[in-house]
Amino acid sequence: MFQSLKDRSSFGGYIRFVLRVFQFVLAITVIGLYGYDLDKARRKHVAADPKWTYAVVVGALSAISVFFFLFKYSLRFFWDGVML
Repeated sequence: MFQSLKDRSSFGGYIRFVLRVFQFVLAITVIGLYGYDLDKARRKHVAADPKWTYAVVVGALSAISVFFFLFKYSLRFFWDGVML
């Protein structure tokens, strides 16, 4: 999961892992809260608020980013290119 054995045994590696898990939990929370509002608007046949849609998209990208940044170092550069 970490880049090397050295990173795995370091205190900083554990801190990064905990922060990424926290990032994932917050991203899923944002997707759930705003997704619920988007679904209510869809059911009422009302146009979705662009702010809600933007929040769900950013939450999804954040949740996906967690997996790219937890794995190999080379995947980070690929994902940075996608995010640009």
